[in-house]
Amino acid sequence: PRSTLFPYTTLFRSPIILEFRLRFKLPLLANLNRLDENAFNYLYHQIRHDLIHNKICGPDKEPEVLGLCVMDMARALEEEEMSQDNIESNCKQFIPKHIWFKHLFVLKKKVLQYLNEFRNRPRTLTFLKERYVSQVEDLVPTYLEEKYHSMMYRQEKFPATIRINPFHATMPGISISHIGKDDVRGLR
Repeated sequence: PRSTLFPYTTLFRSPIILEFRLRFKLPLLANLNRLDENAFNYLYHQIRHDLIHNKICGPDKEPEVLGLCVMDMARALEEEEMSQDNIESNCKQFIPKHIWFKHLFVLKKKVLQYLNEFRNRPRTLTFLKERYVSQVEDLVPTYLEEKYHSMMYRQEKFPATIRINPFHATMPGISISHIGKDDVRGLR
């Protein structure tokens, strides 16, 4: 039997915690689906996990995050064949905790209303996932950007951040910025 591995699933019991992540960046992440469907599904669930655990969006993006949560509910209805009642009773598993507790009394009704409106428009599962990934990429263009903090030789007063993003809008590739200074330099 073939099984699918999703991020943050437990396959075996061990005191060691491993986190497997896709760590490469394409010009458009949604295009990964055309190259490798399994890698795209893994990326989708990685992004979903990061979004729900508040690792990629700040509080200023709440309306957009809620829209993504509704899209994820619509995906679960189709892909996991969850019932509408199941979605309603487990609504908070699709929404980041900080948003859920902030709007506890009005959120569930509002989200389920949007979900019903959203379900009335025919969409494929692939479309939902690609749209979800591309909206996260629009919200957080630095998602999957690698950042490393370091001390530069003879620069103890100004530690540096090294950023690797081959598709950055203004400075693609590797760049370095010194914390406490306003300069950002691209390395070639």
